[in-house]
Amino acid sequence: MKKQNTELLIVIFFLITQIIFSQEKSNVTNCTNAECHNNFLTKQYVHSPIKEGCLTCHEKVKGDHPNQIGNEFVLVEENENLCKMCHNIEIIKKTVHTPFNEGKCLSCHSPHSSEQKGILIGNTQQETCSKCHKLENKDHKFVHGPFVSHQCSSCHISHQSDFKNLLVKEDPGLCFQCHQEKEEFLKSTNVHPVYEEGCLDCHLPHSSSSNYLLVSGKNDLCFGCHKNVEVEISTAKIIHDPLKQDGQCISCHTPHAGEISKLLLEEQPALCFRCHSENTKNKEKYIDILGTMSKKYLHKPLINGKCDDCHLHHVSPNTSLLSAKFPKGNYTVPKKESFELCFNCHDSKMLNSQTITNETNFRNGTQNLHYVHVMKKKSISCQSCHDMHGADNQHILGNFVYFGNWQMPINYKVSEIGGSCLPGCHAQFSYSRK
Repeated sequence: MKKQNTELLIVIFFLITQIIFSQEKSNVTNCTNAECHNNFLTKQYVHSPIKEGCLTCHEKVKGDHPNQIGNEFVLVEENENLCKMCHNIEIIKKTVHTPFNEGKCLSCHSPHSSEQKGILIGNTQQETCSKCHKLENKDHKFVHGPFVSHQCSSCHISHQSDFKNLLVKEDPGLCFQCHQEKEEFLKSTNVHPVYEEGCLDCHLPHSSSSNYLLVSGKNDLCFGCHKNVEVEISTAKIIHDPLKQDGQCISCHTPHAGEISKLLLEEQPALCFRCHSENTKNKEKYIDILGTMSKKYLHKPLINGKCDDCHLHHVSPNTSLLSAKFPKGNYTVPKKESFELCFNCHDSKMLNSQTITNETNFRNGTQNLHYVHVMKKKSISCQSCHDMHGADNQHILGNFVYFGNWQMPINYKVSEIGGSCLPGCHAQFSYSRK
């Protein structure tokens, strides 16, 4: 009899338990019915406890919900302790997001559902982050791809990271995740030192008013490190055109790395021909230097591809960025110092001596004809007879030279022992070295 009573009590207890469980289950199901909290299920990402049962997080404490007025449910744990029931939120890394560190999970996450992965609040990651971080700059024309597409997590970890600013990787490794071709530059012979250290010294991570997300689109960006060039420009008489223009250092230099010294884009003279390749009305640049390369006779520096034998790269006190003094026009002061540039290579005896033997072929017997042309009151400049880069005549004598805007003919003819000319400035003269 006692055994039967015990079995009956067990059956009754089991039935009561099932009734209570079914009531609780019914209550849970009813939370998301059409008249109550069904909006939790309409969003793309739903917190898994809602699917399993609201009572995972909530506990009924009184009343007859939903008929009873008042707060009839409380959270089973307070603050981050509730999240810790399912999530491991131990802090183990160097950089910790402030809300995560303070246990304020709801600063970023919705407890029920969201249109974002990770049930983040807001409709986009950027909207979530912008609650605390001021991100948008309406004056910025250029925007980073992950930023404009609201993909903050492409670069940042939401909770904690081993790197500053909660980055996924340290710069520049972070950038190389997308810009893989840039990583190859590090294998180049010449690498820009600032590039080895990272990208963010020159580029902004989110948006910029300058192309390529540069910190500044002007040459000021380069001057931040290359102070000496900035100082030179501030006092220089003649400045290379790219340095006058915003952000044109890259006309000659690659900003990352390359195989040529000084990070030049090409070797000389090809680099110079990028710009100096057409005739122009600017009297200082009237020579088509690229076209000159087809001439029969070239000036030796051009043959050697050494434009910088005569020209400086950035600034100069002399016209045409020349590395030493040289007359600007057709006439000059009759002294050796006026032709300092030429005498870096040529023998100055060509001007100092009235008679000469082997120092130049431009002589009538031993009479020095350079001296005749130059060492007089109205001294004639070299460019009154010579093309500085190249010509079809020996000794790079031009078919014509500019005299103001006039293309003055030279009419030079060469012979075995000398030559003759019939320029616009005097009658025909000839000379013989014998």
